[in-house]
Amino acid sequence: MQKRLLFLVSLLLWLTTTMMAQVTTSSMSGKVVLQGTNDEIIGATVQAVHEPSGTRYATVTNTNGRFNIQGMRVGGPYTVTVSYVGHQTKVFKAIKLQLGEIYNLEVWLSEDAQQLGEIVISAQASKFAAEKTG
Repeated sequence: MQKRLLFLVSLLLWLTTTMMAQVTTSSMSGKVVLQGTNDEIIGATVQAVHEPSGTRYATVTNTNGRFNIQGMRVGGPYTVTVSYVGHQTKVFKAIKLQLGEIYNLEVWLSEDAQQLGEIVISAQASKFAAEKTG
């Protein structure tokens, strides 16, 4: 009975170490909120670039302001850019990911109201008479 128990425990330990060895990537998750009010920002773009290889990973935040990027290369450095219309873009540099790690990134964006220039719409009348073109 003891030999059988010892065998099962050994097998279980071996399987867990073997399964852990299969992980070859990292991931990044986090939340994007509005600075001052902590309101979740829905639809913000999160882009991570692995600088040595140029590999790009991108996603948008969900209804809770959360994002998750899986299957990222281990190491770095990464440059992460978070942007949203009407808000200042935030850039995070030199982020390094560890094997099997979930890197947590909390982002606060501030509003960036800018005055847009005037829009001019012009048109020309048709050279054809509307009543004759059928």
